[in-house]
Amino acid sequence: MTTVLAAAAALSAAVTTSATAADAGELKNLRTGACIDDSSLGLRGFGCNGLSYQMWLNYGSGNGNTVLKNANTGRCLDDSGAGLRAIPCNGLNYQNWRATLDTVKWAWTFQNENTGRCIDDSSAGLRSFPCNGLSYQKFYYQGH
Repeated sequence: MTTVLAAAAALSAAVTTSATAADAGELKNLRTGACIDDSSLGLRGFGCNGLSYQMWLNYGSGNGNTVLKNANTGRCLDDSGAGLRAIPCNGLNYQNWRATLDTVKWAWTFQNENTGRCIDDSSAGLRSFPCNGLSYQKFYYQGH
């Protein structure tokens, strides 16, 4: 429980300040146990392995939201008409995420500022999907 609380505090701090490599952590899905992974194979949910393709930096966007930037590729999570993807960071609202902590499960939901959809990892794969509060849309932030 102490580790989860520390990780929650780290993500909360990262949302409001500039992130550093030390702030990087895995985003592990509550339901599937897979981590958000951005490698040469593309953006996907994949078994957590501690590699840098699964490490995400959380930068405050200046409007109370967060920008999720991959520690290895430097790409940001983006949700637009093209769907959920990792692309070069550009500062647009498609890359701004509202991070909400579920204080019962100590897991985060990320809702896109522009589309209103949430990051979702289910049997349909990693995608953006209308927010529904299910565990497919909740992620543990595991700092390293």
